[in-house]
Amino acid sequence: MTNKHSFFYTSSLIIITFIVLSWLFIQSNSVSEQEHINYTSILHQLRQTEANINSEILANRINISRNYDALAINVNRLKLINKSIANIPSSLLAHDFEQVHLIVDKIQKTNIIKIQLIESFKRKNTILNNSLHYFYFLAQSSLSNDKQLNSEIEQYVSNLMFFIYESDKKRIRKLNQSQIKLQTILNKHPEYQKINNLHKHGSIIQQYKINVSQQLQKILALHSIEENNELIHLYTLGHANAFNQAKYYRILLYTLALLLTLYLAYTFINLDSIELSLDIANKKVTQHYSAQKKAEDLLKLHDTAFNSSHEGMSLTDAQGNIITINPAFTRITGYAADEVIGRNPRILKSGRHKPDFYKKMWATINSSGNWRGEIWNKNKFGEIYPELLSITRVINKDNKTTNYVAVFSDITVIKKQQHQLEQMAFYDTLTNLPNRVLLLDRMAQSISHAQLKEKIMAVYYLDLDGFKPLNDIYGHEAGDNVLLTISERLKSCLHSGDTLGRLGGDEFIVLIQNLEQNNEYLSVLKCLMNAVSEDIKIKNNTVNLTASIGITLYPFDNCDSDTLLRHADHAMYQAKQNGKNCHYLFDPEKDSMIRSQQEHITQIQQAIDNNELVLFYQPKVNLRLGKVVGLEALIRWQHPQRGLIPPLEFLPLINDHELIIALGNFVIEQALQQMSLWQTMGIELKVSINIASKQLQQPDFVDNLKSKINQYNNVNVNNF
Repeated sequence: MTNKHSFFYTSSLIIITFIVLSWLFIQSNSVSEQEHINYTSILHQLRQTEANINSEILANRINISRNYDALAINVNRLKLINKSIANIPSSLLAHDFEQVHLIVDKIQKTNIIKIQLIESFKRKNTILNNSLHYFYFLAQSSLSNDKQLNSEIEQYVSNLMFFIYESDKKRIRKLNQSQIKLQTILNKHPEYQKINNLHKHGSIIQQYKINVSQQLQKILALHSIEENNELIHLYTLGHANAFNQAKYYRILLYTLALLLTLYLAYTFINLDSIELSLDIANKKVTQHYSAQKKAEDLLKLHDTAFNSSHEGMSLTDAQGNIITINPAFTRITGYAADEVIGRNPRILKSGRHKPDFYKKMWATINSSGNWRGEIWNKNKFGEIYPELLSITRVINKDNKTTNYVAVFSDITVIKKQQHQLEQMAFYDTLTNLPNRVLLLDRMAQSISHAQLKEKIMAVYYLDLDGFKPLNDIYGHEAGDNVLLTISERLKSCLHSGDTLGRLGGDEFIVLIQNLEQNNEYLSVLKCLMNAVSEDIKIKNNTVNLTASIGITLYPFDNCDSDTLLRHADHAMYQAKQNGKNCHYLFDPEKDSMIRSQQEHITQIQQAIDNNELVLFYQPKVNLRLGKVVGLEALIRWQHPQRGLIPPLEFLPLINDHELIIALGNFVIEQALQQMSLWQTMGIELKVSINIASKQLQQPDFVDNLKSKINQYNNVNVNNF
């Protein structure tokens, strides 16, 4: 019985031990490195696809890209990745798996919303571009023999074009004013179908320009990138936890093996000395094996991380000679391991950095132990590329340098995207000339330069005459070629430090610095006019263009950049009104006088609206009879701050203005009202009033006067 119990006990112990060891072995190998690599690759593809979609949307919005093919490819790729990220590696712990699953679900919902927003953006952006295309055509075909109508159409088109490129409150207000004027004309002339179509397309452009911008903001406002980063972070953390748990099971496995070994040693402790020696030897072998196994597993783990990293890695000795590299190093630089091992990393030098750059870099490494920054290197094929490099110094227990570890990644794509964004923000897409934003910055710098050097700066606002008909006759492509040709010609008139920019359409800005005399601008002006007027070949036809140029000079026009540009714009419009193919120099003093007069006119209008004007009645006395025979109505301004103002201070300011008619009607109305009141009191006196010549010349003056007199039928007409 004792032997049976012992056998049963031993057999059970062996079976239980086998089950426990098997379970520990399965748990210690539950983390699949290949599954981890595949899922990490999907996460990086998701982040790259998100970046590509954002770039394509911006490119389509500002017309860098003319179709949605690339955007559609990336959206389809996003749909596939959106499904793939749901295949979360099963090796994650339950808590980590739940967190990753929640953020995956959140990202999938965000991507669905983003795809819907992109489809809406494509539809609205297409409608906007179509209306813009028809609007340009209708803008020319709607012109007629009516100069006032043409002026309103051109003003409306100009304001809408400015609104497209800069939708601030001022542009919107101007556009709304132009729409009201154009609608007023449509109400008077409903037969103008083309103008009605122009107005409809303009309204669509105004509506969809704002809608498309809002749609773009919604797309870019989605937190997809932050959610992707959070997913990468949570998954990396979860993988580390799963790996640590597997490591914990390996420790248990090795511990159990060690305990079994100890148990065997305890079982055979009573054997003779030979058996004891063998047991001790076996124990040492087992311990050495366990240590070796741990070391091998750790090296395998390090080797997996080293070889599967997306960043290039290299390990050098204390002298800087390469000991080993990972596959990403070869992928980025083109050099295989046998080509670089034993060599110094200086073989990757691009020549772009000065020796001081490397001296400072190594000084930082030796003082702080590491360095991180951007550097330009050259690959095996001679191509220079930017990389983000991190170098860490490895020291031993004696604080001596033993190795250097370099980790780097190719950031060429990031640099290209940064350059594209800068181009879109500061340069015209057709001519590659500075746009309004960069022009204003250059103008501010030129103002500072003119102040420092006590020089004169000239601002030329150039608009091509007859460009729109040419564009309609030969097409937009030919029009673009004409703009490119003229921009190249205009550059020949510039010197170092001068600037040529394009605001859009056929409008160019020229900034000329370092003028000594205020009349030196004429030589540049002549060059600009000649550059525009030279013959241009279009489809075997020779065409000629001219330019209307507005000019303002700093510091004679002592204003900021925005104001100088606006003054040059006003001068250009004056040149247009003077017959085109000419220039007009902005006069600050004349402009100040006009603005001052306008301010006075505005104040007088406000005085009429606020009932600040009053009538005084000066008696007319018959000296022979010694009695009052009549009155003269005299106007005064009861100013709330200045008190009573005589008419000579404000009437001359509006003598030739339409406001004098409104003031005259006010005097007539007040005088008749006063006479009617006196009449009811039994007072009957003749009242004289003064009428301005401009009001007397109005065709409807007599009819209006009769109408007002008829309103006060108790007034004796002979007394007025």
